[in-house]
Amino acid sequence: MQRPFPSLFPFNDLPRDIGILVLEQCSPYDLVQLSATSKRLRNMILLKHVYLWNRARANLERSGISLTLPPCPQVPASGNFSETAYATFLFGGGMCTQCTKPTARLPCIFLFRSRACSVATPSLLPHSTPHSSQRRCKLDIISNLAVDWIQIQDTTPWGRSLPKIPYQVVAGVVYYAFDWKAIQLARQEHDEAIARTCGAAPTHPISFRSRMRHQLEEEYIKREKSVPILTQNAEQLNLWAAEYCDEQRRVYYRNLKFLQRVVKLADPKISASQVIKSEVFGPIFSAFNRDLEDITLTVWQHHCSAVMTELKPSFKIACPYCKRSIHIDGLHIHVVAKHNDINKVRLSTPSGKLACFECPNSGRVFTEKGLSDHRRTKHPDYPRRVPSESVD
Repeated sequence: MQRPFPSLFPFNDLPRDIGILVLEQCSPYDLVQLSATSKRLRNMILLKHVYLWNRARANLERSGISLTLPPCPQVPASGNFSETAYATFLFGGGMCTQCTKPTARLPCIFLFRSRACSVATPSLLPHSTPHSSQRRCKLDIISNLAVDWIQIQDTTPWGRSLPKIPYQVVAGVVYYAFDWKAIQLARQEHDEAIARTCGAAPTHPISFRSRMRHQLEEEYIKREKSVPILTQNAEQLNLWAAEYCDEQRRVYYRNLKFLQRVVKLADPKISASQVIKSEVFGPIFSAFNRDLEDITLTVWQHHCSAVMTELKPSFKIACPYCKRSIHIDGLHIHVVAKHNDINKVRLSTPSGKLACFECPNSGRVFTEKGLSDHRRTKHPDYPRRVPSESVD
């Protein structure tokens, strides 16, 4: 049965079994992006076919990686990862903990969910990992972590509920390092719970769920049980990330060499670095490196013309109706605006796209299928009003 309105997302028109086969080949971050495109896909990925996340993690296995990406930790405490949040945390990038600049690199301290956009100093903290080699600025670990010299985990009601890393042993006593921002939020949350229990007004901007004191104490118990699970997951991620980053570096150089060859054949005046920085191919290059996939010739051929158009903004072609030189991006607008004497039912641009006769003041052009969908939704009585075709 044909839909009354065309789908804006072609994936929704695929048979379910074909769609599932496609989803089984995706990476974890691919599933995150697809689940955000439609309700149908979101229900399919998050509710009906949860096994797709295990398949997605297995799809990242390569010959250079002996470890599988650890699964999303399941903890009793609230406010932790779902499958989509877990994949976004690992592969979606974020803000640098020190300078707040965006970075696409993996977190440098998984337990504290900290990122760095430059080289972190692993010697300052035993559990900081060497895979966090990044650019721009250094993450000053000491300034972002608080060493528990006063044993706050034993002297505060929230101390045992925070993730911690062993920092130093002095006279047989183990001192731990905490995330400084987590300590500040824990103090504010505790003060807000006491104030709410006493009926006082909030003293801090609420950045967490508002709870009564007894509710927060119950949450502390759940968080304390969650700390060992999160710590174990962070240790597994540290081991996996070291191998993943090594393999990602090898994939990056393979893709770079491939682009250098094909770009030179397409246009010797354009470099591979320009293609990587372009708006068209830059995200594609990053996505293939993230998923540890080699860029194929088919991918390059599909995007080559768009890349060349972006990198050569002076590229013009002749209008097929008046022979005037027009920039390729504005050709369809010129054809629709300047050649009204041509029947727009038959009018097409050199790219093969068609203009709509029923929209005389619009510069939009469509593929043949897109024009049919446009007429069905915007001009349902179109077949009764089509004028006789004129000769081009």
